[in-house]
Amino acid sequence: MLRVLQAVVLVITVSLPLAPAFAVQEVYVGTLDLVEVSGRDCRGYTNSRPIELVLERRQGGALTAIEGYLYGPQMEPGRIRGTDPAHLTVVYPGADRSSGEHRLSLSFDHDVLSGEMREAHLDAAADGCNFDRAFITALKADALLASKKADNARQLFRARELELEAWRYLESSAYEQAEANLLQALEIRKRIYGEEAAEVATGLAELGKLFRHTGDYQKAEQNLLAALEMQERFPGKESSEYVETLRQLGYCYFAGGVISKAERMLREALEIREKMLGRNDPAVAVILLDLAPVLVAGAQVIEAEIFLKRALEIVEYSYGPVHREVITVATYLAAFYEETGRTEESLALYRKSQDIREQIDPDGAETLQGMVDLGGKYLAARRYDDALKCGRSVLETRERLFGSEHLSVAATLDFLAGICTSAGRPLEAEALLRRSLNLKEKLLGQGSKEYIQGVYALANHYFNNGRKAEGKELIMRMLKSGNMVIPPAG
Repeated sequence: MLRVLQAVVLVITVSLPLAPAFAVQEVYVGTLDLVEVSGRDCRGYTNSRPIELVLERRQGGALTAIEGYLYGPQMEPGRIRGTDPAHLTVVYPGADRSSGEHRLSLSFDHDVLSGEMREAHLDAAADGCNFDRAFITALKADALLASKKADNARQLFRARELELEAWRYLESSAYEQAEANLLQALEIRKRIYGEEAAEVATGLAELGKLFRHTGDYQKAEQNLLAALEMQERFPGKESSEYVETLRQLGYCYFAGGVISKAERMLREALEIREKMLGRNDPAVAVILLDLAPVLVAGAQVIEAEIFLKRALEIVEYSYGPVHREVITVATYLAAFYEETGRTEESLALYRKSQDIREQIDPDGAETLQGMVDLGGKYLAARRYDDALKCGRSVLETRERLFGSEHLSVAATLDFLAGICTSAGRPLEAEALLRRSLNLKEKLLGQGSKEYIQGVYALANHYFNNGRKAEGKELIMRMLKSGNMVIPPAG
């Protein structure tokens, strides 16, 4: 079936594969006539080359697959399903200059088009990634874009750029510049949408998040409450935006020591999310994890445990038993048991998390660090044999991956020496410290900080085991070599 719809299209071009330093490269804005309505499954495409939609340009004849977002008030809102953006795939480009517009044949899923669309996310970027919302949201817009000048679209995109820049400023502790950016972005949103709109609430919420991160809880609360009040009217309580602002308020109150308010906000967020998504959705597990430390702080330890166990059940059901999300939640529950003195239950869950890491990526850096951390947990629990097994496993893997003469091997030898010392095995500890010191000398030289720290570690080992003369001789030999003596780190 053919129908003609006019709309403004914003096309975001990105570099794939995506990296943590995610950045939008270009945005093209143009008015198009959409002439062909067909097809259903338009997800999963990646942009091989950007197609130019600016009126002065056009793309030549090759097929191009891209992701885009469509807005327009003539989209039969009675057939709307949610507020998802329309994913557009360019079938072929053409040029009809007589009307001053491009005419492109586009294939898209008509059922998800919305005349009231307010927000477009880079779903492809979000899928499987844990980037902050600020880095996966490319822009926010609504059906006003179809009737207003393209300049509004550019201004809105500029507002989102300012918000992204603000979070980068925050990472570098440039708080004043971050605040200035968010205030400027908020003014742009107000200029386009008026004083009260979902998009303005988003700007207020961004400010609230910034103030929470900087520890200004009074300003954070003020902006977040203003955002929440606005979001209650549009898009409404049963929306992801409203729930996210409740969560931010919960974090704010918790950090400020107002436990009862933090609990109230997070319980409301949990109730709404369960109603929207069901009790067993992974997004519900996230709020259960949010609530657990709040409940512990409020002396509701039993309910905190129930929530953490439920969160673990949800992610295991949703993702299967071998998944990184299971590691995350199991580690939360293990830390809870550790803090409440239930050592054996804690160690069992830490061990479970490590087993999953080994199944996912046996030789990965995260797996090796996880084994070191597990060895530390066993050491703290005085389970020395288990701690030694962990340390030896790491040493074996690092020697296999990097060879026997590598700094990571020296670090592992130091770790094993510490375990042997705690376990009352001074001779083994000495041999490990000597081997580590020889490696540091060979790889870095006697003037390096690491070598000098290694000398101190071996000398302290001698002092602590009644061999003061040997310890003193080692220090004096280093002094005579002309190297500056500095205290070891820690």
